[in-house]
Amino acid sequence: MKHQAKKRSRSTRSNNTATFECDLSQHSTPFLHAWEHTVGSGHAPSCLRADWQQQLTRCQKELGVKYARFRALLSDETGTLVREKGELLYCFFNADQIFDFLRSINVRPFVELSFMPRAIAAIRCTTNRSPLRTRRK
Repeated sequence: MKHQAKKRSRSTRSNNTATFECDLSQHSTPFLHAWEHTVGSGHAPSCLRADWQQQLTRCQKELGVKYARFRALLSDETGTLVREKGELLYCFFNADQIFDFLRSINVRPFVELSFMPRAIAAIRCTTNRSPLRTRRK
């Protein structure tokens, strides 16, 4: 691997060729490996399953997992917001169950806020079997 010491670092790209230069005389900084302590779990409702909880508990004990990443905490499947007889009803019971379980095994949630509840969505479309919605204005 060819290294060139320069005072500045820069990256250029043209014609499917990439060039990167960096100053190797500078002190290095630690590169944190966050992924080594994080597991991805898909959709938040999966976190309510007993088999999933058993597996994550084992991962935490044997591998030292610190974070569980998931999405769709506010989705219809989690039941945080529904429209009943024209009225919006909020229920954070399932979300609380997920967070309570994670904290009970010393795992922190890494939450991706996605999948808007149907009750407040203006447009509904589907990609890869997952409903996507846009916010009402």
